[in-house]
Amino acid sequence: MDKQAKFNLGIVIVAALMMMLTVYFVSADSSTATATATVPASCGISLNDTAPDFGSVTAGSESSEVIIQVSNTGSVSANVTIEGTNWTDGGSNTFAVGYTKYALTSGTYASKTALTESAVQHMTDLANGDSDDSFLQMSVPSGQAAATYTQTITYTTVC
Repeated sequence: MDKQAKFNLGIVIVAALMMMLTVYFVSADSSTATATATVPASCGISLNDTAPDFGSVTAGSESSEVIIQVSNTGSVSANVTIEGTNWTDGGSNTFAVGYTKYALTSGTYASKTALTESAVQHMTDLANGDSDDSFLQMSVPSGQAAATYTQTITYTTVC
């Protein structure tokens, strides 16, 4: 019986030593890693009105102003360009893009800049999350055929 007790005691000691080695091994072998991620700059734009309506405008007359709020939804400041297409009734009747004018402040038709078919800078350093107003106005040339005309106006962010 003494022999068996000594044998059991030996097993207990070995198990205790193995447990101590395991705890020591885990704490001595730990390390850390530092993760990184890069968020690239992004450009973005939204308009509060994507279908502005100048209403009924008599040939030879000017419309009322239409205000488009331009918001920078990107992650960096951006410049905003503006450009447009000629007015068309979808058939043979058209008139020039320049009959639409734009500005950053409210004013008369004559005080605004004529829209072009090429992108030109309209807003400078519009901060991310900020908005600015674009004041649009158009006129219809004298003698223009009666019809419903459409024009595409494009605002683009440049980052």
